[in-house]
Amino acid sequence: MDLNDYAIECHSANKRWWQDPKTGRPIERNFGELIALCHSELSEALEGNRKRLMDDKLPHRRQDEVELVDCLIRIFDLA
Repeated sequence: MDLNDYAIECHSANKRWWQDPKTGRPIERNFGELIALCHSELSEALEGNRKRLMDDKLPHRRQDEVELVDCLIRIFDLA
């Protein structure tokens, strides 16, 4: 798989986040909002690393690694 394949797979698995749950219409997000979402994932990764936290949703994983993957998903959505 290449990065385009990963981006397509991520989008397919998460496309509901791009739709209004009430209307089903696409949600338009601007570039700045998407970059801010990437930034927040990186900040959460840094906090998890500094505090040596385990993830709250995937308790068998470290928070920093989960947040880095979340950032990749955001980047794939943006790209």
